[in-house]
Amino acid sequence: MNNNLRFKTLLKPLRLAMYDFTEYSVRKELNYLVKDDALIHLGYPINDTIGPEYFYEKSFKKLHLAFPDLERRDYIVISGTTEKNYSWVGTCGVYCGTFVNPFLDIPATGHLAHMRYHEFYKFEDNMVTEIQAIWDIPELMIQANAWPMAPSLGREWCVPGPSTMDGISEGYIDLPLEVEIPNTDARFRLGLMFRESLDVDKGMLFIFEKVGQHSFHMKNTNIPLDIAFIKEDGTIESIKELTPHSSVPVYSDGKVLFAIEANRGWFTEHNVEVGDEIVLGEAKDKKGKGSGSKDACYHKVKSRYSVWPSAYASGALVKCRKKGAANWGNKSESVELGEGQKCWKGYEKKGTKKMFGKTYNNCVKKEEFSDWRSEIEEGAAWTKKSGKNPSGGLNEKGRKSYERENPGSDLKAPSKKKGNKRRKSFCARMKGMKKKLTSAKTARDPDSRINKSLRAWNCSYEWPKDKEMIETTSLKNEIIAKAQEKHKEAKQKKYKQIMDAGKAAKKKVGKDPRGVRALSKGKWGYVKNNSFTPD
Repeated sequence: MNNNLRFKTLLKPLRLAMYDFTEYSVRKELNYLVKDDALIHLGYPINDTIGPEYFYEKSFKKLHLAFPDLERRDYIVISGTTEKNYSWVGTCGVYCGTFVNPFLDIPATGHLAHMRYHEFYKFEDNMVTEIQAIWDIPELMIQANAWPMAPSLGREWCVPGPSTMDGISEGYIDLPLEVEIPNTDARFRLGLMFRESLDVDKGMLFIFEKVGQHSFHMKNTNIPLDIAFIKEDGTIESIKELTPHSSVPVYSDGKVLFAIEANRGWFTEHNVEVGDEIVLGEAKDKKGKGSGSKDACYHKVKSRYSVWPSAYASGALVKCRKKGAANWGNKSESVELGEGQKCWKGYEKKGTKKMFGKTYNNCVKKEEFSDWRSEIEEGAAWTKKSGKNPSGGLNEKGRKSYERENPGSDLKAPSKKKGNKRRKSFCARMKGMKKKLTSAKTARDPDSRINKSLRAWNCSYEWPKDKEMIETTSLKNEIIAKAQEKHKEAKQKKYKQIMDAGKAAKKKVGKDPRGVRALSKGKWGYVKNNSFTPD
């Protein structure tokens, strides 16, 4: 995989986190990808900042507050290297959602609004060291009828992007390999056995039933071959030689889902290497019974896959032809609801939603479907104080709000009755969560939400050995308050130091021939012509 494609891959988790925006996921990916001393340049009035935390606080936090259902849609995702050998990934698209709270003194409209952006990420050592971004805030002002200057000479509009809404991406090369796909168990086992030759730029694609470590042998096979084992995500896991008539199995190094056999040397000749990503085109089976044949399975599979053609779609096509078009894809599980299937009893269809590249019916309770205002005000009650029971767990309002956001769920009030199946299941799950996901401090605190919930369901609860140390609630709260205040003061002090240093550096621009005074990796120095010189 070349560097440009690798850096786009590194950026993808952050883009996916912003697709359906949540504070936790975006903060997590920013802190994982962006260096603590990274330089972030944004236009007025957000201006410049340093590091992922201050970047989120000054920009995304305010934007998410204004648009609670914020979504990011990429139109273009490109990557490249500058003349100075710096690697950048550039994106453009829109942030969109329901504009319900003011943003940078721009009044809320209560309607759908969008804001165009251009964002560029500089990569060094697999991490982002600089971000340059432009947010079209004036365009948002026009949509809110808050334009303070002369009337615009044109009208703002939202540029239509790709239907997949994942950006226009470069990086793939068409290779002249036409593959056969064995569409029966017998043909899968036969493979390329007994053939005397294999045409140039011809091969065979094998799609396994499950992901795992797979192997091939060359018994009864006369042609020298190379085999590429391919992972579930389409990247080549390993490329190996296959010796004619050898009964010794050749294994993949790890877990794979696909394999491609081709003439010996074909992968080397076309510069195909381990780590490269394979995207299949129209693959053909033997004598017109392949992927290119537009039979019932072809149309049924194509309608269910947003990316066509692909390795996943080709695999589904093979399975469809094994089972028959009438039987393939007819699952009874409620999670696999299709366009023509009904919702659960007591629910009704309100449009559709997309998950993992597939379209599902959006099922909501009939009596609890409300307009967008009530959904914004009460939809997330289970995450707020108003939806929580002081003694532990959720109250009735919280349970109803959770069920609205998670169709099919059925939460019940806590039960202390022995023999209750729900109580037994809840206690098992919460004890495991407490052990694996809860901090030691929270686990020891008898007033923590998780311990309150355990008591509310009458789960067996063991007090910590050092109970006496935290028994006095007022003392505990006092200690926590002092620690929080100390942390806040230290954070404010650090922020002031960084901002003061930045202001001092700006005043010296054009005066000091050494450049701009800056702090990098704990060392002071000067930045000039994108080069840092320490003291």
